Amino acid sequence: MIKRTVFGMCLVAMMAMGGSAMAGEPEGNKFRLGAGLDVGVPSGGSLGLVMSPWIPQLKLGVYGSYNGLAPGMKGSATIDPFNFPVSLTLTGEVGGFWAGQVPGVNGSPSVSYTYENLLLGLEFGKRTGFRFYFRGGLTHLDANVSGFQNTFTPPANVSVGNPHLSATAAPAVGIGFQWLF
Repeated sequence: MIKRTVFGMCLVAMMAMGGSAMAGEPEGNKFRLGAGLDVGVPSGGSLGLVMSPWIPQLKLGVYGSYNGLAPGMKGSATIDPFNFPVSLTLTGEVGGFWAGQVPGVNGSPSVSYTYENLLLGLEFGKRTGFRFYFRGGLTHLDANVSGFQNTFTPPANVSVGNPHLSATAAPAVGIGFQWLF
């Protein structure tokens, strides 16, 4: 499933880059609205709205996400300083997921988390049009598990609490595209 999704995204990106990356029209400082789709860790799969608010070097996004356990949301800001068909970018993301249980497993604990990503990207396409990207960097992850004590029966006189994880400098990756109209 994931291989098919990545292959499909690569195919769409290559077809769109054929025309949009080399169009040669001036960018202009105008408001642009578009759409974005990506898959990443820890951000899950995301679909959302992207805009460039009168500054071609800046893109802002609001996404709905899903991580296999529960829905979530994320916001992003990308600095795209180079107007070239292949460009380096810097992206900040903040997001989170509501509590969700493992599908098909009765009585499993529920997991929720929030994250902040700082990602360096390699993007292909037109800055004010279609851009396909690979991004990687660091994340700060804050995860909570509830209902953990229901997963097993501890020995007498032993109590088990719900785990909490806070990790800084964990890896984060993403692949996707944005299309400004």
